[in-house]
Amino acid sequence: MDDLLQWDQKEIQEKIEDYVISLKDKINPNSFGPQMSPLFLFYDLSGIILNKTRIKKLYPARVKAQGFNAYTRQDISLMLSNTRKKRTKAMILVFASTGCRVGALQGLKMSDIYDTVNPNCKCLQFYTGFREEYYGFLTPEATKALYEYFEERTSYGERLSSDSPVFALYENARKQITMNAKLQPVTRFAVSNAFATILSKNGRPMDSGQRHKIPITHGFRKFFNKTLKMRESANLSVCEKLLGHSVTISLDNAYLPLGKEELFLEFEKAIPELTIREDERQALKIKELEKERRIEEDKTTENRLLKEQMELLKLRMERMELSRVCDLKL
Repeated sequence: MDDLLQWDQKEIQEKIEDYVISLKDKINPNSFGPQMSPLFLFYDLSGIILNKTRIKKLYPARVKAQGFNAYTRQDISLMLSNTRKKRTKAMILVFASTGCRVGALQGLKMSDIYDTVNPNCKCLQFYTGFREEYYGFLTPEATKALYEYFEERTSYGERLSSDSPVFALYENARKQITMNAKLQPVTRFAVSNAFATILSKNGRPMDSGQRHKIPITHGFRKFFNKTLKMRESANLSVCEKLLGHSVTISLDNAYLPLGKEELFLEFEKAIPELTIREDERQALKIKELEKERRIEEDKTTENRLLKEQMELLKLRMERMELSRVCDLKL
């Protein structure tokens, strides 16, 4: 670091300008800002004043951003069919069901899993204890896959505790469990590597540049966001909270405090759209139809009982009227 301070201010300015020019054929034009920010911060903290306006004028024109597409339900279903590993399947469905970032998944512990009013769904608390803390929810499909993964771990002899990571670093942690070693949480690289392996079986489409059309993990977040907000009756404020966004809608953080139960009401409406596999979707449709049938049956029963009560009341009134007429004749 001291080498960066060995020149006077004018020489430092010239060397940084030369460095920017040398980057033009090496990095994406949109990456110049992030690339230079640490350098600017270093000199700011060192008390060196740079002509940043002049430096930024050397940046090339920004180009259209790439790699912004979302996974489709068919893409995610294909990913599930391309792996037999329970950890990978569980991670795919948790990403699709919550739209969480990789960092949120890494920090999950067993103590961050909560029950919901629906016994087939679970609640996850992301970034517990931090300012970014928020809740996400699992569809019945994702809940089932996650607990099958837990069962696999316990079958190896692991004793799950509140401090155990929801996703362990290694796909097969049998050796660690046998040695009674503490399981490490999954890393960003392990998640990306697991998904890259299954995506490579069908090929990942490239954009016009060097990026893939769909980000390997963020594509799930885009799928979740799109699925939630494309519904006719979507509540935008609640959808943003389910995504962990805090400043999209002004003052919502301060004036719209929502608990798990209220957030789950909005999530529950989107469960059919967030369910990936066709057999699971059909099972949900059958349950919904059965629920509607029971409601109709209850309405029919209520109508029949109401009709009987009205007939009985009418009969009583006729009897009372007949009794009154008889009393008048006497």
